[in-house]
Amino acid sequence: MCLRYSQDILQSKVLIFILELSDILDRENHFPSPNESAKYQRLFADFLRMLPEHIRREHTVTFYAGLLNITPQYLRRIVRGLSGRSAYQIISDYLNREVCKLLLETSLTLQEIADELNFSDQAVLSKFFKRCNGVSPLKYRNEQK
Repeated sequence: MCLRYSQDILQSKVLIFILELSDILDRENHFPSPNESAKYQRLFADFLRMLPEHIRREHTVTFYAGLLNITPQYLRRIVRGLSGRSAYQIISDYLNREVCKLLLETSLTLQEIADELNFSDQAVLSKFFKRCNGVSPLKYRNEQK
């Protein structure tokens, strides 16, 4: 084995490692310019304004990103950066509020609520609701009335 270039190879590998690490740190610690910050805040506000209008039919980050003409990953990054929460958490919170509202203010069955809010069936609705609230939808309805 030739040791003639091993020192040079090792130095090159260390340099590549340092450059890659620097690139990662630059991406993670990117501080937006004032123009970028205003753009992020506008996109976040637009996202929040869209939720009440579309939440009964659409529950995905991809849908809202499409309306904003950005990628889902970009929307997730903006929402996380400005709110500290994931875009999915915010969508779930709005959706959960709609379920609670329908449970308390209407006499719709769980299947009718599932249909109204575009869940595939009442089992999926029940699982979602229990994950968010710790109780079943029917128990919640009975305890609140």
